[in-house]
Amino acid sequence: MPKLPPLPIDPLLPQIAAALREAPSLIVQATPGSGKTTRIPPYLLAQGLVEPEREILVLVPRRLAAKMAALRVAEELGESVGERVGYQFRFENVAGPKTRLRFLTEGMLLRFLVQDPLLKRAGMVILDEFHERHLHSDVALSYLRSLQQGLRPDLKLLVMSATLQLEGLAQFLPGSRVFQLEAPAFPVAVEYLPSDPKRPIEARVREALAYAKNQAPPEIRRGDVLVFLPGMGEILRCADALERAFGGEFLILPLHGELPKEAQAKVFAKAERPKVILATNVAETSLTIEGVTLVIDSGLQRQASYSWWSGIPALKTRPTSKASGIQRAGRAGRTAPGLCFRLYSAADWEARLAFETPEIRRSDLAQTLLEIKAMGTERLNGFGWFEAPPEGALQAAAALLHQLGATEAPDLDAALTGLGRRMAAIPIHPRLARFLLEAERRNCLGDALRLAALISEDALEELDVFHQLETGRLSEPQRRLIALWGGHFSKAAAQARACEEDLAYALLTGFPDRVARRRMVSASAEKRRALERGGEAELVFCNGGAGLLRGEASPAGEWCVVLDVQEKQHAGQTRPKVHVSALAAIKPEWLFDWQGSLLVEEKELVWDERLGRVFQVSRIRYGQLALSESREAPEDGVAAERLFLKSALGLDLEGPAAESLEVPGLLQRLGGSEALEAEFSRLDWLRRAHPEAPLPELRGRGLADFLLKVLSGVDSRQSWESLDLPRACLEALPPEVASLLSRELPGHVVLQAGRRVKVHYPWGREPWIESRLQDFFGMKEGPKLAGGCVPLLLHLLAPNQRAVQVTKDLAGFWKNTYPEIRKQLMRRYPKHRWPESPCVA
Repeated sequence: MPKLPPLPIDPLLPQIAAALREAPSLIVQATPGSGKTTRIPPYLLAQGLVEPEREILVLVPRRLAAKMAALRVAEELGESVGERVGYQFRFENVAGPKTRLRFLTEGMLLRFLVQDPLLKRAGMVILDEFHERHLHSDVALSYLRSLQQGLRPDLKLLVMSATLQLEGLAQFLPGSRVFQLEAPAFPVAVEYLPSDPKRPIEARVREALAYAKNQAPPEIRRGDVLVFLPGMGEILRCADALERAFGGEFLILPLHGELPKEAQAKVFAKAERPKVILATNVAETSLTIEGVTLVIDSGLQRQASYSWWSGIPALKTRPTSKASGIQRAGRAGRTAPGLCFRLYSAADWEARLAFETPEIRRSDLAQTLLEIKAMGTERLNGFGWFEAPPEGALQAAAALLHQLGATEAPDLDAALTGLGRRMAAIPIHPRLARFLLEAERRNCLGDALRLAALISEDALEELDVFHQLETGRLSEPQRRLIALWGGHFSKAAAQARACEEDLAYALLTGFPDRVARRRMVSASAEKRRALERGGEAELVFCNGGAGLLRGEASPAGEWCVVLDVQEKQHAGQTRPKVHVSALAAIKPEWLFDWQGSLLVEEKELVWDERLGRVFQVSRIRYGQLALSESREAPEDGVAAERLFLKSALGLDLEGPAAESLEVPGLLQRLGGSEALEAEFSRLDWLRRAHPEAPLPELRGRGLADFLLKVLSGVDSRQSWESLDLPRACLEALPPEVASLLSRELPGHVVLQAGRRVKVHYPWGREPWIESRLQDFFGMKEGPKLAGGCVPLLLHLLAPNQRAVQVTKDLAGFWKNTYPEIRKQLMRRYPKHRWPESPCVA
């Protein structure tokens, strides 16, 4: 084995090995370039910390970093990669039966765990670059700790990071020793070179390099340049621009995972000219490149995200955090003082986040939940998260898995179905896994694999996805995906082609909550003419939202599955509008096949203002979209009555408003007839006279209950207008109470002179009667009701029908007031008889 150059981590290696012999877990924090990734794993293997039949698995965030680390370790061991040291990630597996040290991307470990929940192949797992807080590494740490504490106490766990907030991790792995190493570094000066961010990034990098060539100190110009860019597209464009501008002065070297081994080696080898290395954030901490004295930082990165519409993982270009910016700048100061140009302003720097938001807080969790359940941890409520995801994201993921048929219920503790286990075996988002399995059943898997690759790579470019499928060409990464996923099916199935209808049905099974129905946008006459020519139309989504699409480009049909949308905000708009960018037409009858929460059969009572009656609407809806609807007579008459009262009369006799219901307000709402007022007043006076009687309460909830009895059977405007309300009030009373009311508080009384007069019962005032003064001659006192408890107020009228006195004390009136009034009446009405003693006349 060749003699190795010393690295800062070397003196700590024996202590690290000793600590792992004593405890199952260990934490190592060491700055970039210290050698932790390439020196610790092979040393632990050589020290025999794992059994001979087991491996050490090293999780590295990126494919290029995993590959380069494996190549470096194999070289230092004096052997070829694929022997004792190997690497594995999607599309590439360079390992063999002798492999004991395997570098792999984080997602690969979760696939291993789905296939083997006990991870019997591994004696130790090393989580490298954990500070980046990727979703897969968080889940891996959480699951591996539970495995350590349960069925695999022999499993060793080592967490390594370049920069790490250690408190939370040390608490999560209690008893773990922490090793920290700060490798020596040289100072790095930082300059801000802001320019219009809308300008092409290759132009901004070219200008920064030209500035450095002319203005940087000589010692900086003699070193190499490391340019941080967000992705491969920017790397290739910058390489082309810089080659044309500086091809003779610099060696322009792209660095990305698709490069052949020889091209990658040039990045790390010495060169006659200064090198300009174009890399992504893989060069922040995962790879160490010697000789860099100048860093040009775009301040951008590709960040793992997901389509807010479909939930399918996607990479989005986002600003980096301050922690990332510090790491990038530090790459210029490993061997000598360095310089960093940031292609943005100092104010922009100050506004950036201190650290990246962990992926677990901003990711779609459907695939994660499916994988964890497939590992054997079906009860997610007790899962020991290193950092628990947002509860809303967890619940949304659980609901989606149930809609896809992967779980038995829409909750976190639901068990996987047989279909769910098949879905978990395919390394793809659950939506696409469900789509492919249905396509296999319908014998159209070949086309489905091609379409799934387009969806997964965010490559849907036409509104009609089937048209793109017929005319579009697949990229090499998309072909690799097809080969990877197709390996989970038979060769014959993976080549099967079928009609669009089968493919559309299969899409529906993967996107059941993305169904939409077309409706034309109501607009001006000019706009309607545009619509007739195939203009803008609107799709209403089953989740209640809506999106716009161009009618002339959309496939025929009223119903569809929407696979992608874009938000566009035009000048003058306060919020962006959703524009549908990819869809597939479906048939509405397919939706009746769907079992679960989306397909709902319901009956609803509705008030038809025009017809003036309540109908029962029987409806089958898919989400918020009606599939069928019919109107019929209500089955529940009581509920129909309640709805009529609320909708037509504004009376809510069951809600909170019933608690404050009072008779005056009720009378006003019901039309305020004197006869109805009299009935309520009679009941009130009867309660005062007979408190023991079973009378209704006339306020609040009691009044509402009584009114519901009064209005029983009233469910239309016709029945309301034909209702005799006063009579209905009497009929709503128990017979004995109605009889007592008629007897004790009659509608009329007969005076001594034989005249029958009406009794008036105003609400809140005393009952009264009125008649000519002569009709009361011979009466010593006025009539009293309710067994003498309710004396009537008497309106005593002159011959001109005007009251000469209003009183309840008839005897006092005869004695005190009548003599004087008699004189006036005799003068005005001499023909009438006015006796001196009216009470005995």
